[in-house]
Amino acid sequence: MINDCLKKIVFLSLFLLCLVCSSQVTYAQEVIIVLGPNKIPINEYFTISVTLRNQPLQNLGDFPEIEGFKKSTRTNTTSRIGLGNKTIIEQTITQNYAALDEGKFTLKPFGILVNGKRIASKGTLITILPMAAEPTETTTPPVKEEPIEIGPPESKPLASQSFFSLETDKDEIYVGEGLFVRLAFYLHEAEQGLLDFYDFGQQYPEFLKKLRQKNAWEEAFEPVTEIKPDTIIIRGKTFLKFNLFRKLLYPLSANPLIFPEVPLTMNQQPEPLTFAAPAAPINLITFTSRPKTVTVKPLPPHPLSNVVPVGQYKLKESLTKLTYRTGQSFSYAFAIEGEGNLGAILPPVPPAFSGLEIYPPETKLIRNKISGAQQGTKRFRYNLLARQPGQYYLGNLFRFIYFNPVTSRYDTLRSELVVKVSGTENQQAAFHPEESDPFYKLIREEENNLISLNQFNEIKLYTNVVILFLLCVSLFLFFKKR
Repeated sequence: MINDCLKKIVFLSLFLLCLVCSSQVTYAQEVIIVLGPNKIPINEYFTISVTLRNQPLQNLGDFPEIEGFKKSTRTNTTSRIGLGNKTIIEQTITQNYAALDEGKFTLKPFGILVNGKRIASKGTLITILPMAAEPTETTTPPVKEEPIEIGPPESKPLASQSFFSLETDKDEIYVGEGLFVRLAFYLHEAEQGLLDFYDFGQQYPEFLKKLRQKNAWEEAFEPVTEIKPDTIIIRGKTFLKFNLFRKLLYPLSANPLIFPEVPLTMNQQPEPLTFAAPAAPINLITFTSRPKTVTVKPLPPHPLSNVVPVGQYKLKESLTKLTYRTGQSFSYAFAIEGEGNLGAILPPVPPAFSGLEIYPPETKLIRNKISGAQQGTKRFRYNLLARQPGQYYLGNLFRFIYFNPVTSRYDTLRSELVVKVSGTENQQAAFHPEESDPFYKLIREEENNLISLNQFNEIKLYTNVVILFLLCVSLFLFFKKR
């Protein structure tokens, strides 16, 4: 009887020991948030990174919005770190933020959901400094080059007719105007099976480094994960065109955009590969694109030349009805649609007006990068409250000034709607949001109880303490019976 009891105690002790060990392994799995430098020039990104150690990324929540910044590109890297006989696998997801203006900005405390668990950060104070000075050798505008015609470069690796090309959709642009940049490899039809991409995943980050412009706002496309060629004919010859890299640039100053030559390493076979043929030794060759310079022109003189957006836009507006009574609230949508840097467009700020009370807008951005241009819509939804009777021309309150690079002129989009308010003057009316607004419905339904972010860690600590206590008691009873 005693032996059976001792066996059960030993079995229980071993089971509890396994639980403790497994809890320690789980503890080695770590997720942290790392903030980038908080003092940076306006032409550099502020970064927020999520790093996972010894665990895969299953799901990731949204990175926070920062007032005065715009979300830009996001990168994902994986690395292995050797510590003695142990290997730590780190995966880091980094969100880049582009500053809209110089000054000091507050990143409030925030949290990000990682694999279903909320990871908290205390935030920080971000200082945006003036643009860093350009190197001396790049301040003098280079001599304007002749437009580059797509075709094989003068010097080619071995006897290849294939070539590597850096292409832009314009040779001259205005400050703030979009420039589409692309790297493409043109494979001659006679060399199919002779040339193959070599370690492209390691070469792609080098493209990013070489083509990055310090004085330009960057809108990157998603990294190339699957390369699908298009068949084109150049000077009577058939090529397969592989688009390897694409991005949109919006220059912040009148300094020229200088693109250096970019190398691409390929593997060349002596003869076409067949299924039964043995693997040939690797013969690496390098194709190099031609350097290119794009001239950037300043905007024509204008009182708002430093802040107006650049692009081709049109206005779409909507209002549920045109007649209201005093004390009644209504919504007005002011949408800017077209091609340009939509992310940099700020909401129109109407002047103070006693007849209508105007509240800050709700903003929604819909973007679509197609054919080398960023097209889409930026919609601002305002809530207004009628205070005094009268007839109100919304064109006097809502307008959008921009520069059109095609016509080289400034233009203004104005509302064409007229609102009529009837009734008696009501300055004491309170703002009543629309019942259809899901935000206010959510306020009434959600609980207001505070939940500690450290609750899970506290439960895990108490559990480990209890397990260790039970293990000690079991071992004491085991040795006492002996």
